[in-house]
Formats: sequence, structure tokens, C-alpha cells
Amino acid sequence: MSVAPAESAPAVRPVRRWWILGGAGLFLVIVAVIVVVAVLQVTAAEARNAYDVAFNDHSAAVEDLAAGQADVAATAAEVTADQIEDPALLEVVVALAQQANPAESTVARLDLDGMGTAEITAAVAELDELTAELHDQINELAASVVAVLESKDVKAIAVSRTALEASIASAEEAFAQSDGRVADDTVRDTLAARIADAKALLAAADSTPADLDSASEGINDQRDVVIAARIPRFTDIDGTWCDRSTCVVIALPNYGDSHSVISRSDGTGDGYTYMREGESCFFASVEQIFSGSGANLIYCPRGVTLSNYWVEFENANYERIYVTQAQNAEPMFRQEDQAAAFAGQ
Repeated sequence: MSVAPAESAPAVRPVRRWWILGGAGLFLVIVAVIVVVAVLQVTAAEARNAYDVAFNDHSAAVEDLAAGQADVAATAAEVTADQIEDPALLEVVVALAQQANPAESTVARLDLDGMGTAEITAAVAELDELTAELHDQINELAASVVAVLESKDVKAIAVSRTALEASIASAEEAFAQSDGRVADDTVRDTLAARIADAKALLAAADSTPADLDSASEGINDQRDVVIAARIPRFTDIDGTWCDRSTCVVIALPNYGDSHSVISRSDGTGDGYTYMREGESCFFASVEQIFSGSGANLIYCPRGVTLSNYWVEFENANYERIYVTQAQNAEPMFRQEDQAAAFAGQ
């Protein structure tokens, strides 16, 4: 019996894995493309946002520049060269104001549609550069204004210090001249205290012009109180006296360069004056002043009216003298009072 050959088992095809790898690679490529696109989209969005920020910063800088110009213009209008320690600083302010031009610095907003990321990034860089230049101008304008205002403060302090020093000197003179010549010494004590306070202000490093000016005003007021309270004497007549056009210096016993005040006392104690009935002014004589003959020399302290003697006019707000042989004399006032005393006459 014959035996049928046995059927052989079908061959098994080996599994090829290239398609698996290939499929995975394709997947990775697709993912990479998606990531790149997403990154590009994010980068474009960031570029647009960066442009928005840069444009807004630039617009704000233009506004700040305009404000700086306004500050400079106001400073130039309000401050004069004589008010500052260094007048050249004011010239700098004016020159800078003329150079700055916010209108020329303004840029139009770009239409970003259709622009690539690189173009937008370049536009951002250009805006940032322009904005930096504007900030340099703004800072320069601000610095120039600060310099002018600081110089003004320095000058104001100097002016106020000088005025206060003059007030102190005047007050000290009034204090010395009033010794023993006031009915109530408390007015002198008050003046002495104000002088001491004023000197302390001058010595202090943080005194402001307002402080110094206030002290000066207080001293001047109290000095005037002391002067008004001082019991007048004929010997107070020493000084320079002026009519409308000429002046004469009196330094007792000299009247001018070539005349003398004659000793003609009736017991008033100063050796020069005699009393005229009903008068509070002092009467004396000057020798050989009019064509070789003498004349009356009348000295009226401030606030005293020459009531019983006819003269051209009176202004009792100031000290005055009259030199006359008849009742028609024009007054002479102290040189520092001349303009004010004759005003309106």
C-alpha cells in the first residue's frame, strides 16, 4: 500500500516592521509641523504685542516731551535773568525748548496685517530707538528746568540774606541811638530779641527765603517802633538833606562845606537850639548863609508838624529841615526819603 506524501506546512512570511517605523516617523513629522506652526503663530502674536507696547511707549514719550516743553516755556516766561544766580542757565532752557518738537517726533501706527514677524520685530526696534531718543530730550529738558529753579533758589536766598543783614545793621544802629532816649525800654528789648533771632536764622543752614524775609520784616517794624519812641534831639540832624534838586551835608557844627550852625541855646541842653513858642520842632541858626547873613535852621522830627511857621508845604511823614530868613521855606528831606517825600508836590 502506498503512502501518500504528507503535505508540507505553509511557509511563514517574516514580519516586516519598516512600516511601523515609517508610520511613527510620519507622525513625528506631522507633530513637528504642528509645533512649528504653533510656535510661529505664538511668535507672531508676541511680535504684535511687542509692537503695541512699543507704540504706546512712544506715544507716551511724545506726550511727555510736549509736557516738558510746556514746563520749559512756563519757566522761561516766569523766570527772568536777574532772578537767578547763573543767567546762562535760562538761555539753555530757551534753546532746548526750541529744539524739541513733539509734532515731528510723532509716528503713525503701522498696519501689521500682511507683515511678517521679522518686519514687525524690526519696527519694534525702530520705535524703541526713537522712544529712547525722546527720553533723552525729556530728561535734558527736565534737568535744565531743575537747574534754573535751583539757581533761582540760590539767588533768592542770597537776596533775602543781604536784605536781612541790612535790616540787622539798621536795627542795631537804631538800638544804639535809642539808648536812654525812650520812655519805655521794652521796645528796645523786643528789638534786641528780634536781632538775636535774625542772626540765628542767618547762621542756620536750612533757613528759607520766606524765613529770612519774615525776620527782616519783623526787625524793620520793631526798628520803626523804637525810632518813633525815641525822644528826638537836635543833634539827630546830622546827615545828607536834599530839596528838589540839590543836597547839603550837615555834620555839626558844620553846615555844608563853608557854613556853621551857630550855638544859640536857651537851655535846651544841646548847645544849638532855642525853642519857639507853640512849636515842637527845633530852631537854630546858620551863620552867613544868605549873602553874608544868617538864617533860621529848623529841624522837624518825623511826625512833628511845624504849626506856627508858614512854609511852602509840610510832609510830617518824614524828617525835614528848613533854612529860611522868612516864612516861605521849602523843606529838605533826608536823601533816602527825597523822592517819596516830594512825590505829588
